[in-house]
Amino acid sequence: MYELLPDLVRVRERKAGGLSGGQQQMVAVGRALMSRPEVLVIDELSLGLAPLIVADLAEHLAELNREQGTAVVLIEQNARLALDLCSRAYVLEAGRIAAEGGSADLAASPEIARAYLGEAQGLPSPPDAQGAPGPDAPRADGPGPDDRATADPALTPGTAKSARGNQDTAVQAAQAATREAT
Repeated sequence: MYELLPDLVRVRERKAGGLSGGQQQMVAVGRALMSRPEVLVIDELSLGLAPLIVADLAEHLAELNREQGTAVVLIEQNARLALDLCSRAYVLEAGRIAAEGGSADLAASPEIARAYLGEAQGLPSPPDAQGAPGPDAPRADGPGPDDRATADPALTPGTAKSARGNQDTAVQAAQAATREAT
């Protein structure tokens, strides 16, 4: 496990309660992986961890899934991480499933991209490989008739009504995903 989580080597003699939040998260992930589970439920993998450690953990989880068939149910606010790691995803909004499907399909959806992958701030898409502006970049001749917002209101980010409602819905989505995986 130290190979996957090398930062824990230097604190291995300390009690978990005396570790930083990120170190505690690494201990929790390592502990869960030690038994090589058939189904692994992870809530907020990226919480408190450095991006490089998150990337390493995500790679290891993908490897567990590929090589050992471990089903990974990930509850994560980092939509890009979740969609890159998982093959199927559920988007929860205000305690309800707002979208579901294959991760590649959801990531390719303009509504999901705008609402959850960084384009919701009104920033234009990055230029393409040839340097041409993205499809939602400001036009030199001003807005055109097709430049109105088209995002599905059900996919627009908002404030969750209750954390408990989101947790209950996440558990239901996790149960459905686990049934599909087994």
